[in-house]
Amino acid sequence: MSAEKETGQEIGALLRQAQDSLMAGRTGEAAAAYERVLATGGDVLPVRTRASAANNLGLIAVRERSFERALALFEQAVALLTLAEDAARRAQVMGNIGSVHRDREEGEPALRWYRQALAAFESLGDAWGAADQHTNIAYILAVEGDGAGALTHYRAALAWYADNDERRAATVRANIDALESAT
Repeated sequence: MSAEKETGQEIGALLRQAQDSLMAGRTGEAAAAYERVLATGGDVLPVRTRASAANNLGLIAVRERSFERALALFEQAVALLTLAEDAARRAQVMGNIGSVHRDREEGEPALRWYRQALAAFESLGDAWGAADQHTNIAYILAVEGDGAGALTHYRAALAWYADNDERRAATVRANIDALESAT
């Protein structure tokens, strides 16, 4: 059966196959299944499902260090999630885009995407997502030599992590200590 003619049941099976393949470390098989899902026409497949497939393919591309492909897939996911009016998942994917730019050592684009994700998480009242973006922004600022800016964002993240995630709080405290001792 061609990808355009996949039924809902077949799409569900492909998504399960992709997830199972990822869990087993068979990223090539997972990518092939997600590609088939994406190839299914929009009249058959919900927008959120296509966005999820694009995001997951982007994550696979990052693992393979295929950053251009990852960016294209993440941007496709952002566009689809905008159509679906799914602000929470859209914010997560914006953070993924920032991380690709971080991995490529592109500070300004990374900051731009992380700040967009931060604003989205804050507008949703998602403190966990906001704290994660604060740490992402702090890392970029620290690498770029803006210790004061990095400290501001690390402290904002710590305010939430201290009550909700002791492991992350400890990491952020160590980063704060390192920055404070460097100045």
